[in-house]
Amino acid sequence: MQFVVRALRNNGINTECSCGHKYYIQCQSIDPTTELLNIRTILMCLNIKNYKLELIRTVIDDKHYDSITIYFEEKEIKLFNQKYQNK
Repeated sequence: MQFVVRALRNNGINTECSCGHKYYIQCQSIDPTTELLNIRTILMCLNIKNYKLELIRTVIDDKHYDSITIYFEEKEIKLFNQKYQNK
């Protein structure tokens, strides 16, 4: 999971938190449209094919704050970790 977080950060995605046990990464979002496309491209390059992207917009005092959460399937992350732990 750390490798995925690093790949996202190295490509301009600001990750806030992640959980390797629950298989998700939460990211801050300033430009959701561009960031969703970038996340998809990064995950494609890592050969991660099964995931869910969730965009959350919170509005406080008429100001909006966006975040994107990426949920992975357990088997996908286990296969990914096996592949990259051997390198």
